[in-house]
Amino acid sequence: VYERADDITRDTPEVQVINNYTVIEYPGLFDLPALPADQLYVRRETEIFRIMRDTAVVVEALGIVSEVIN
Repeated sequence: VYERADDITRDTPEVQVINNYTVIEYPGLFDLPALPADQLYVRRETEIFRIMRDTAVVVEALGIVSEVIN
């Protein structure tokens, strides 16, 4: 978990949202190191997380199922 509220609050070209987590398309804007192709950074409020891309797919699927149930 990266807690860098000063960098996180500025406008960035983030576009994809996965169940309340915003995918950081350009980690260099946050001075984050590059990741292997099977990982990505996501942001939620003032925290940045590094996750596996497969995890993002599961989180998105759970969000869809949750919306349907509710």
